[in-house]
Amino acid sequence: MAKKWEDGKVPLSYQIQCYHDTSVMNADAWYIAVLIYGRDFKFCKIERDEKILADLIRIEQELKLYLGEAEAAENERYRVSWKNVESIRVDAKRLKEEKTEIYQQYSSLSQSLSRQMKEHGITADRLLNDGSDI
Repeated sequence: MAKKWEDGKVPLSYQIQCYHDTSVMNADAWYIAVLIYGRDFKFCKIERDEKILADLIRIEQELKLYLGEAEAAENERYRVSWKNVESIRVDAKRLKEEKTEIYQQYSSLSQSLSRQMKEHGITADRLLNDGSDI
């Protein structure tokens, strides 16, 4: 993993994912961060690039046509599989409003750990929202 980041550049596979995400989320830029072996923190802002996005969309469409209804593909290094997954979720907000007793009867408390990163007065939230500290 560390070798992929040695030259200070974001590895190509990560760049492709970031460009894909800028397209899907209609974002002007994407931020990527990595913590290598718990010691070396790196981050980068990847600007939206319409030419790269057009190429990526074309390649994705060609791949979909090539694969057709297949559920797997492989080469000498990777095997990738996919399938549609359906799930049913409860609308907790609506249930709480319309059936308060049932909501309370079946609700349970869950806890998680909230982590924050702060270095030299730069908060991760500010970094991700406006990029002014990059």
